[in-house]
Amino acid sequence: DGERNDSKLYTEELWAYFRKIWREQGGKDPAKEYDSDDGRRSIAPPDFVPPFKAGQTKDGKGRGIFATRDIKKGELTYGGSKHYIFFTSGHDYRKFLDVFDDETACDIMKFTWPQDQVGPNGEAVIWGPMDDNALQNDGGAERANTGCPPGKNCGIFDEYALRDIKRGEEILCDYEQFFSLDFLDFKLWKHFGL
Repeated sequence: DGERNDSKLYTEELWAYFRKIWREQGGKDPAKEYDSDDGRRSIAPPDFVPPFKAGQTKDGKGRGIFATRDIKKGELTYGGSKHYIFFTSGHDYRKFLDVFDDETACDIMKFTWPQDQVGPNGEAVIWGPMDDNALQNDGGAERANTGCPPGKNCGIFDEYALRDIKRGEEILCDYEQFFSLDFLDFKLWKHFGL
């Protein structure tokens, strides 16, 4: 369709297709991999629907996610692991990406990252959401309006409104809450042989 991938919006059907490929290759539901008493588990109910949708940013920088209604400070904005995919080896990650054309594989790589000590057994994983939350942009600490509020024990999949958010407003997080410095200097990518 001639649309550049950095502005392409995915349908729920396409996100579901990505998750289906991952499951067919042996991917396991993260919710079932974490122990029920693991404090990192999400508190979101299984039928939770995030109050946002994907769209184009007003500043022309590309994609983002936008509130579909007014959201009160402290309200859950994202939760649950049902749309996350994760890999414990670089080989499995490459196998997954090899299914897709180059443009789609590169786009998926923008939505996934390695992180230490977040896997079900405390191991490093490559992971990311395969839903519209993958398009959430970084607002830095000063502009983020969603994340884990100071002093709150958040599950690793949960995000909360850090202030009131108006309908139509872009939802921004602080990437540094999710990415370790090992990601930024590529140590964890090297850990996976990538």
